[in-house]
Amino acid sequence: MIEILIVLGVFVALAWVIAHAILTFVRGDAPVAGVAPQTDPIAKYVDENYGSHFVDDPISVNRSMRWK
Repeated sequence: MIEILIVLGVFVALAWVIAHAILTFVRGDAPVAGVAPQTDPIAKYVDENYGSHFVDDPISVNRSMRWK
C-alpha cells in the first residue's frame, strides 16, 4: 500500500514540475505594451541624490585595519 502512495506522490510532483515549467515558459518576460518597466526605487533615489559613485569618507574609513 505504501508503494502506491510513493508512486502517486512522485507522479504528482512530476506533473507539477512539468506544469510549472510550461507556465513559466508561456508567461515569459516579454514586456506588455503600454506598461513602463519597473525600476529599483532605492537605486534611483541613491543615483539622484548621491550620484552614480561614492567617495570614501576619510573620517569613517579606518585605514589602519587594512592589509598592506
